[in-house]
Amino acid sequence: MWIITDSVTGMRNTLRTRKSVAIALLRYSKKDRTLFVEYRNGGRYLYAQVSPDNWRNLRKAGKAEGYGKAVNTLVKPNHDFMRVG
Repeated sequence: MWIITDSVTGMRNTLRTRKSVAIALLRYSKKDRTLFVEYRNGGRYLYAQVSPDNWRNLRKAGKAEGYGKAVNTLVKPNHDFMRVG
């Protein structure tokens, strides 16, 4: 997993997951409160109104249970989304 830290906020805003079967990349924008998810199958989605707490919880759950499962339980049922690619 690669983690890129935002130099302004200090928040880890991009995760490139190496071990996840389903998720290739997660990118969070604190300013826009959006979460970009790139799936290994090529699908790209943008999820709206994701709070910093949701992002933190997603990162913790992803490490513990896997990022695919974390996105399925914490993000998909709770946030509007649009396909972007």
